[in-house]
Amino acid sequence: MAEDQDEASKTEEPTQKKLSDSRKKGEVARSQEVNHFLLLLGGALFLLVLAPYTLGSIYISLAALFEHAHEFQVDYNSIGSLVYQLTLSVLTALSLPLALFVVMALIAGPIQFGLLLTVEPITPKLSKISVIKGLGRMFSLRQVVELIKGIIKISIVGLVAGIILWPVMAGFASYSGMEMGAALSQMYFYALKVAGGVVFVMAIIALADTFYQRFEYMKKQRMTKQEVKDEMKQAEGDPHVKQRLRRLRMERARNRMMNSVPKADVVITNPTHFAVALQYNGEDMDAPQVVAKGQDLIALRIRDLAFEHDVPVVENPPLARTLHAAYDIDDIIQPEHYQAVAEIISYVFKLNRKSLAKQPIAM
Repeated sequence: MAEDQDEASKTEEPTQKKLSDSRKKGEVARSQEVNHFLLLLGGALFLLVLAPYTLGSIYISLAALFEHAHEFQVDYNSIGSLVYQLTLSVLTALSLPLALFVVMALIAGPIQFGLLLTVEPITPKLSKISVIKGLGRMFSLRQVVELIKGIIKISIVGLVAGIILWPVMAGFASYSGMEMGAALSQMYFYALKVAGGVVFVMAIIALADTFYQRFEYMKKQRMTKQEVKDEMKQAEGDPHVKQRLRRLRMERARNRMMNSVPKADVVITNPTHFAVALQYNGEDMDAPQVVAKGQDLIALRIRDLAFEHDVPVVENPPLARTLHAAYDIDDIIQPEHYQAVAEIISYVFKLNRKSLAKQPIAM
């Protein structure tokens, strides 16, 4: 009951840190159906590509053995040599199929969740040893769902195989009258058809189960509101996180500042090292306001934006340096700078704004 209440309180989506920590513990969304599909695909590829070679190699080895059977001496050394040759021939013939199945088994994990190297899941922990919890896992809803999925999967695969084989079931009796080669060829053909149908169905099942397992995994990784708050407090103490947050805040502030340049009435420049954008509305404002400022590359960007949006640019190096040093964004111009700023704004307002914006004005 306590576990159900705990699950109900987990209403928040997992953070990136929670997902990363879970991954380090080996907790990832994995579907066993993908493993089954890849192994069946390996079997189908074996039938299609490698079976003729493998069976042919074994046939040649056995044929050579029986051809010289009359020369065989029944003694300890001969029997040992015979067993060695047969074992070597079979292992050589099966080496490629075995390698194919090993490759399929190895890529099942990386296909689903990338390369993951951790020993956490297999590390012995006393906390995992609990008879009650073990029984709870055995009879949990998840196990019931897995059982139902298994029954449905076997039923579908059996149905597909039956649909493919049903039309030829009546003809199986006629194979007894065929030559061995023709009968084997016919059986090989239908084996390929069944393998292809089963692989196709398993691909659909594996894809559906992958989405289901990811949904269940994200649901299991959900957090309570308190867990999210605690993680944020912990993260804010990390100097790297603080630096990243500070950089993001600066970028957002710079973007807001640049968006204010087109609304400015004039930009006062150094001309290249400093730029200060001012806005003034005589009806609503008592004095001009600094809406953007910067130096070097930022100053050049402010100038470019001013030209793009027909904002007059006035070159006044002493005043540009003074305003840049004395004011921050959103500051109101103080009385000591009224006269110098008023002269520029008055001059700009008297003339046509668009004609002034074509090139810088020296004042």
